[in-house]
Amino acid sequence: MEPAAPQPILSSDRESRFLSAYDAYVKSIYRYIYYRTGQEKADAEELTQEVFMRTWAYLQKGERPIEELRAFLFQVARHVIADRWRRHKPTIALEDVDPAEEPHTEAASPASVDMIILEQHLLALPEKYREVLTLRYINDMTTEDAGKMLGMTANHVAVLTNRALNKLRKMLPES
Repeated sequence: MEPAAPQPILSSDRESRFLSAYDAYVKSIYRYIYYRTGQEKADAEELTQEVFMRTWAYLQKGERPIEELRAFLFQVARHVIADRWRRHKPTIALEDVDPAEEPHTEAASPASVDMIILEQHLLALPEKYREVLTLRYINDMTTEDAGKMLGMTANHVAVLTNRALNKLRKMLPES
């Protein structure tokens, strides 16, 4: 009888940590990707899946330990978004768009209309402002956590947040 092949010592630890992180952060990562990209829900789900697949592959390598898994997941999400933009640049030419053709839309509630308006203006903000607002208000990160993820001080995150909110307020229609 041959001895069993040695198992990695921390494989069950890695797996349980990963599964716990998935349960804890999948919604936050999804929201982050959705609001950063303005993608369709299916695309945001696909990108979210890619974040966790890359994270699992990294954990399997076991090269360097991850101190803050939440911040690591958001960093991976940033890279996944950047990779998607590089691979999938817009392919529709403006001359191919018929201005007379309007998309069919269903009636929306006032709250969903407000959210649509907010999303459109959020997407119109410069990338750094959109990212900091997404982290702070959609993902409920503190300035310290957002700073760790972005490689900035908490003070710098607070300043960017303030500037982004001021710019967003100017863009929103008066009600």
